[in-house]
Amino acid sequence: MESFGLWFGIISGVIGVAASIQQFGWEKPLKISALVIALCCGLLGIIYIGTELFQKTAASAAQESRALGDGTKTGDGKPRPEPSARSGKESLRPDDGFHRVEPGDEPNQPVEIVNSLGMRFVRLDAGKFRMGSRKSDVERWPSEEPPREVELSQPFCLGKFPVTQDQYRSVTGANPSCFSADGKGNEPVAGLDTNDFPVDSVSWVEAMAFCRQLSNLPVEKAAGRKYTLPTEAQREYACRASAKTAFSFGDDAKQLGAHCWFADNSEQMTHPVGKKKPNAWGFHDMHGLVWEWCSDWYDKDSYKEGNRKNPAGPDTGLYRVLRGGSWCSEPRDCRSASRFRLKPDDHLYNVGFRVVLTID
Repeated sequence: MESFGLWFGIISGVIGVAASIQQFGWEKPLKISALVIALCCGLLGIIYIGTELFQKTAASAAQESRALGDGTKTGDGKPRPEPSARSGKESLRPDDGFHRVEPGDEPNQPVEIVNSLGMRFVRLDAGKFRMGSRKSDVERWPSEEPPREVELSQPFCLGKFPVTQDQYRSVTGANPSCFSADGKGNEPVAGLDTNDFPVDSVSWVEAMAFCRQLSNLPVEKAAGRKYTLPTEAQREYACRASAKTAFSFGDDAKQLGAHCWFADNSEQMTHPVGKKKPNAWGFHDMHGLVWEWCSDWYDKDSYKEGNRKNPAGPDTGLYRVLRGGSWCSEPRDCRSASRFRLKPDDHLYNVGFRVVLTID
């Protein structure tokens, strides 16, 4: 294009001179006019060359910017993701005694930690999610409506598995489980080691007592670690693992057997924790196995009027919330949004719990 502009300028100049000579001849007074016309035509050619060079330079710079990225866009021109606020190598406390499985620097990648009893936890970032059931979920219960966006403003660590019989015994010195060697349901588990089975037949009151006793163990207390039951918002957030479907793995209840123990595959008993597929954030047994106590008081209308930021349920009530379904539940009760209720001092052989860890 530059050559075209150059020749355009030269030819324009020649044409200008020829036109002047043809019209005016070579009379001396008119030679100056012919020269002026030729110079103007040549100047037009130079301007054309300059314009072409500028456009090519600008196009080249734009192409390089798309290829290298300009800090806000990727090479294909799409917006560049914001950098993660934390990396997998961060430390909850430099001397807290935790073993960590470092996930790298991927944003929102959960960090797994293990406490002094060998209880494994997954640390989750703060976040927002839709709590409750969609109108398209034909299996929903009225207490799961209306769905609402909930914000959890602080990160938290939730047990990767339900509390096991061995862990409960280590802290309290007792094992109330029905499905144990000394329990009322010992026949189905005769000859089996039930240490890694979930503790069952524990009331809400006893689950909270376990949390206090665990928090007061010398190693845990010295490290400033405290334990409690999760809120049902924390429990559903962890169960969904970003999924908006009925289950953490999708909407197809026919796949439930690969992810949980429930009425169709449990043989009417509990089983060792962690034997089914985890969800996307690494939690096991969030569907089925045992119903899990939450810290909240139950209110069937809490979704209509409850707080949307760090909801913790009503201040008082008659029942406490349970989540997740159990080994004797139908698929409907194993959904991520499914809610159940019991009195705080009730004991059932399909009820257990998992705990939340906080650091002072």
